[in-house]
Amino acid sequence: MSEMVFNNTFNNGENARFNACVGNNGWQSLETYSDGYDEAVTVLYESAKSYRTPLDVIIHPMVFSARHRIELFLKAAIKSLGEMRSELEVSDEKLIKTHDLNKLWELFKEKAQVCDRRFNDFLCDSEEIILEFAEIDPTAETFRYPYSQDNQKHLVSTPVINIEVFYERYRFLSEKMDDMFYKLEALVHEYQQGTFTSKLSRHDLYLIAKIIPLRKDWGSTDFVEIRGKIMSDYELGSRNFSEALNVIQKHREFSSLIGVEIAVETIAPEKIEHALALSKEIDDSEANSTALFDPEVFEVRRRVYESFMENFSDSEMVTLFTLFELGSMNYYSESFDYLFNKYTQENSKEECIQHLYTNRMMVKYVLNALRKLGQQSSLGALEKYA
Repeated sequence: MSEMVFNNTFNNGENARFNACVGNNGWQSLETYSDGYDEAVTVLYESAKSYRTPLDVIIHPMVFSARHRIELFLKAAIKSLGEMRSELEVSDEKLIKTHDLNKLWELFKEKAQVCDRRFNDFLCDSEEIILEFAEIDPTAETFRYPYSQDNQKHLVSTPVINIEVFYERYRFLSEKMDDMFYKLEALVHEYQQGTFTSKLSRHDLYLIAKIIPLRKDWGSTDFVEIRGKIMSDYELGSRNFSEALNVIQKHREFSSLIGVEIAVETIAPEKIEHALALSKEIDDSEANSTALFDPEVFEVRRRVYESFMENFSDSEMVTLFTLFELGSMNYYSESFDYLFNKYTQENSKEECIQHLYTNRMMVKYVLNALRKLGQQSSLGALEKYA
């Protein structure tokens, strides 16, 4: 652990409410730094609007904070694109050394357009304002110093800045950047599933799987017509389209949309039905009981527990637990195999049973998971338990 450095100015104080957490003491990132500068813009603007601070004095830190927020946003967004597609990664060294908004915007725009079409709306909505910032202060010096490194006075050609106009424009952009931070976080998680091609995102593949004919009809005239439309809409060549079809056919969730079911091999559909029937048996006994400690309910629980122990293998119980977890959380269908392997190593059969057999959400979550996994043949017989 590195040596702590405090002095009389930078230290903690008696009133802990005013101790700010920085460095490794808290969660600091480009995003949190960006949020801080954004808050500063609002605080300074409200101070100016209430006539507490002269406009001519406050304009420089206010605009600098807004401009720096944009720079930090672009750097964080570019890093996220590299997390989504490794070929789009930009070195930290390059990002740290670059302060030019024009260069950062062009870098982000170029990579975002290659990465995912869902960035297009943000690019369209934000470009004008970001480039206006870049026009007035391209390298983050204009609002920090009165003179440039060449001894030229800043803002001679822009002698008046109305803070209401400025703030309204910046606030619009800030809200777009806030939304994009959340979208980037979600998209990074989506791309971590590994379901994408060089031209298409997971979302694109899902939409394509929804509109193409069933697998058995891929030689039909309808398929040829839809293939042409998809290739045109998504700007795909024949190889790109074939790549998309291959991914869809091998994907548990997407293959079900074309009439191909990739079965969960570690438990049979009838065993899942047996498990849900046992769970419902406990639910019904509790629903029909009026006593807090009903001996009949405890007897049903004992019988159900023993049935799980006697009739289900270790692998089947881990599978049921995996389905429960997959259906209870905001997991993608791709997480099934990861979770199954994880719980196989971490959980015993008894632990899986203890967690599941009296859980009133078991039926709902297992059915949710089966829908995610496209297990249509199982669902037909199991929906009666919903």
